[in-house]
Amino acid sequence: MRTSRNDRNGDTVLVEPRPESEAIYIVSDILRAALIDMADCLPFDGSMDGEMLAPYLFLYHHRTRLEDFARQTDDELARHVSCLLSYVKAHYGAEYDDADAKFAQHVVTAEHLTKLWVPNQIVVSRKGIHDIAYVLAHWPKRVIDEPMKRGALVLKCWSWDYDGTKLKRKFKDFTVSLAGHNEVPLSKLLVFPLVSASEELSRQLKNRGHKFWKLRYQQLVKYDGLDFNREKTYVRICQVEYPSS
Repeated sequence: MRTSRNDRNGDTVLVEPRPESEAIYIVSDILRAALIDMADCLPFDGSMDGEMLAPYLFLYHHRTRLEDFARQTDDELARHVSCLLSYVKAHYGAEYDDADAKFAQHVVTAEHLTKLWVPNQIVVSRKGIHDIAYVLAHWPKRVIDEPMKRGALVLKCWSWDYDGTKLKRKFKDFTVSLAGHNEVPLSKLLVFPLVSASEELSRQLKNRGHKFWKLRYQQLVKYDGLDFNREKTYVRICQVEYPSS
């Protein structure tokens, strides 16, 4: 199928049409089950179950694991995996390699911004002087209904929050963009993956996280004042224990 347009002289010229989108729908039950079993997250990011949207972010992040599986086994499932990887490598292999090279240099381009993210990874948000760690809950979604934010991504994240009685998940959306630049250092993004953070920052976040995680159980502490419901007042009582004879 071809479309046509008029050139500068008004003559009709046939041109190859360009698809606006591309997707792979996994119809094989054994392949679908294998992808879910080997994945660190839900493989499918399309509107239908079993649908993956180009540039196939799941395959970008899991291609090494899938290649190892196909190489180490020789059965029908391995052939399904090899066929899928062959198509993706032929059409997106160069794009994936370019993204790897950019990330290794700790920079990201507009073309590869979506490839930074994978569900269940730890990301870091900078708020003032504080760095806060979150878990990415879903695949990134592009902003399409706000012209001023076109090209930006929405990241749906969560972190543990303490409400005075227990820890619970607190959800938060972040909008990430390159602010009109074609290439930006990862450290300049509003949110960036923890794997690209410095060793010092990673250590600080992990140490703080371990301390915060201990709050999930009640512990004996000294406290003066009202309780969480502001119904009772606690007063410290000094207790002296004498050794028995």
